[in-house]
Amino acid sequence: MLRGRDFMSAWALTIMKVIFNFVWVAVLVAALPASAQDVGEPPASTEPGAVTDDEGEGDSGTAADEDGAHDDPSDESAVDEGAADEAAVVPPRVLAMAEPVRPPEGGDAEVRVLLRITVGVEGQVTDAEVLESGGPGFDAAVLEAVRAARFEPARRGDQAIPVRLPYQYVFPARVTGEAPGGVTPRSSGVAGVDPDAVTDADDDALTGAEPGVLADAEDAVTGADPDTTEDDALDDAPAFGAEGSVRSAAEERRHSAEAVDVVDLDDAQTRTADLGEVLARTDGVTVRRSGGLGSAERVSLVGLEGRQIRYFLDGIPLRYMGFASGLANIPVGLVDRIEIFRGVVPIRYGADAVGGAIDLVSDPVRRSGASFSYQAGSFATHRLSGSGEVLHPETGLFLRAAAYLDSAENDYDVDVEVANASGRREPRTVDLFNADYRAYGGLLELGVADRPGARLASIRVFGTRYERGVPHDIAMNIPYGDVRYGQDDVGFVARYENDFLRDRLTLALAAGFVTHRISFRDEGTCRWNWLEQCVRELDPPGEMGGIVAGGRHLRTAERSTYARANLTYRPAEHHALTLSISPDFDFRETEGATVATGLLTGTSTREMVVAGLAWDLRFAERFENSLFVKGYWQRLTADELNGMGVVTHVADEAAPGVGDSLRVDLGRDVYLKASYEWATRMPASDEYFGDGIRTVPSFQLVPERSHNVNLALNARTEHARFGELRTDVALFARHIRDLLWRTASDESFQFENIGNVRSLGATLKLAYVSPGDWVTVRGTATYLDSRNVSTTDRFADVNGDRVPNRPYLEGSSEVAVGVSDFFADHDRITGLWGFRYTHSFFLGYESRGGAGTQITVPDQFVMYAALRYAITRRPRSLSATIEVQNLADAAVFDFYGVQRPGRAVYAKLAVDL
Repeated sequence: MLRGRDFMSAWALTIMKVIFNFVWVAVLVAALPASAQDVGEPPASTEPGAVTDDEGEGDSGTAADEDGAHDDPSDESAVDEGAADEAAVVPPRVLAMAEPVRPPEGGDAEVRVLLRITVGVEGQVTDAEVLESGGPGFDAAVLEAVRAARFEPARRGDQAIPVRLPYQYVFPARVTGEAPGGVTPRSSGVAGVDPDAVTDADDDALTGAEPGVLADAEDAVTGADPDTTEDDALDDAPAFGAEGSVRSAAEERRHSAEAVDVVDLDDAQTRTADLGEVLARTDGVTVRRSGGLGSAERVSLVGLEGRQIRYFLDGIPLRYMGFASGLANIPVGLVDRIEIFRGVVPIRYGADAVGGAIDLVSDPVRRSGASFSYQAGSFATHRLSGSGEVLHPETGLFLRAAAYLDSAENDYDVDVEVANASGRREPRTVDLFNADYRAYGGLLELGVADRPGARLASIRVFGTRYERGVPHDIAMNIPYGDVRYGQDDVGFVARYENDFLRDRLTLALAAGFVTHRISFRDEGTCRWNWLEQCVRELDPPGEMGGIVAGGRHLRTAERSTYARANLTYRPAEHHALTLSISPDFDFRETEGATVATGLLTGTSTREMVVAGLAWDLRFAERFENSLFVKGYWQRLTADELNGMGVVTHVADEAAPGVGDSLRVDLGRDVYLKASYEWATRMPASDEYFGDGIRTVPSFQLVPERSHNVNLALNARTEHARFGELRTDVALFARHIRDLLWRTASDESFQFENIGNVRSLGATLKLAYVSPGDWVTVRGTATYLDSRNVSTTDRFADVNGDRVPNRPYLEGSSEVAVGVSDFFADHDRITGLWGFRYTHSFFLGYESRGGAGTQITVPDQFVMYAALRYAITRRPRSLSATIEVQNLADAAVFDFYGVQRPGRAVYAKLAVDL
């Protein structure tokens, strides 16, 4: 039987190499300049204000196929002459589009940018490439505006169809001395396109066979007059409640049938809160930490938490992207938005999760640019991050780089009991020690985007490292002075995405390899007190004691291989079939310098495959449904070293799954969502076998299964005088069988299946924005009733009790007041205040123990306030923020009664170039 490295070389590495080589070739091929047959004959330039009539007069070219010739009547794809009226194509029409900002480096001369764009059946621009460049800055500005534009889709009869056609944008010459942006550029848009000059997918339009005809911008974008200034043009843009408002990528995801919430990070990127704090202010999400920056965190989604939730970065499991330590400490500047899937996870992620998934989505490379941020503040905290992208519009080649450096002493005040001179314990407030945190990392990505041969093909390499102290035991009773934990990650990820068969077939491939090196050291020779004094020599060394005597220095190397393939076929306009398969393999070796017998410190492997099949059905914009099935298979093996030699443990598990997601539009900006999944999560290797540090083995574990149900109502209204109000109300239900639960003693953890749990609850989110963005108010509330419903085994006596150590009532709110053009044009000063509230909860089952003896985490009301000043000259911006967290210096506790930092002051500077 193949074991360890033999198995990895037998299939996992083979899959990885195939995808890696495929992506590498795709990058090279897609970056090659397109031939005349690829782009067709571009039409002649259209002057600002020139009109193309139905006769083909004016400056635009005529429709032609790839070879420059008109349609061949004998071609099967050509429109039948007898059915010309029935098959006539109505071209797309621009509903809303922001004006591209003229880059300052281009001088005052007129500049033209010619694109070829594809407008999909929902009016979104699904592809855009540069045919004739006006320069990198001009290309990037036009691409950014066009990709965010919203169209009324092209139609053949009553059927919406995708079309591909040229689009030219003209930046007029500027009068000498005129300020940048003083003249509204003109575009040769699509609103007046000759219907006979636009072809749909059936007529090879999506392969570039018939480019279409350019038309005047007068009906296409804001600014109907050539002499209109940019500010005047904005007056013509859609106002509150107007038809044709642009729907962002985040709004598109929210409006899908998926049980997903989207958190935009534009605001957070200028704030001092980290990703953990941002998530904690989201309805239905709880983030609890064991300390300050860099400490272990536990994320909960409507009652399910920790390993029950899967984490991703751009759809790739987080641990394959260099952030196996967790998501809460990832620099905010590296992420564009967060997508939170509640209990029902789409098959494209290839994940076993009963609690849901969190995907951190980075911004695609749209232009050349860079961003930097630096934050400093209390507890010797310093956070530096930067990223940059270089895009070559003609070839689509891009290079992205990012790096970060974090450091914190985390020496905040904690309330403890310290023995006095007579040995009697008395309360004291002391500085926490051995809680410092250091982390740094970087990534480099090379690829090509938005080309005929590849929507995306890229290879990313990365390396990260972090180290932190372990300051005390689980319950914060015993301080540690020399216990350390660290991890290094090095790896790569290759990705490829593209459409085939006239956009009927979509292929998305990903493969990755990462090496995790984990170090845990407990070799201290001193017993410390809370005053950082050595009160006793330890012989043998080792402060943690408990499950191991004699200290430990464990070094673990884990090599992980990941692959994923998603194939989507669209047999008809409103139907799509998606097949997904995601194999991954882990091989772990652990060695210990001074380890007692009975610990799992040999080698272990994990093989897992998740596969899924989904059928998506959509009718226009009003109805969408996704029905899917999943299958899970996992094998775990581990060698245990003990006094009798080596014992090999093997665990095989397999399970099916099924689910459905539905969205129905009840009216404009009002829609209902419902979703269900019978979900499975397999036990992880360290849950099953232990980790040799604090988690001990548990060989009786079985997969946990859950029936997850969601029902949500989303409504949004806008009015020019009132402003915008958004309301989201969600109900959820979970019934979990064989719940995997981490129990704790003073020195160790152990996972066990504790029976069945039923969770019911609701979340509420309100958001209001006043006209002019003067005032913004946000609020969230979450209620969770999670109870043990086991009737057998050792948890039968607590049947009906709330599941312990889980908050059941939480809320948050934030009020921001901002003034634009405060000191200068295009600046904004904003003051904000907010809070998070957590109701008290028990750390143990409420039925166990007498009245008043249960350990309780008290009510927590934590406030924060910030002042921010920003100057924006798109795409450039500069912002400075001062923020006070835990404004009232309240006592804050997370899991197991561990105290969190008190009042802290931070300052942050952020620059976008």
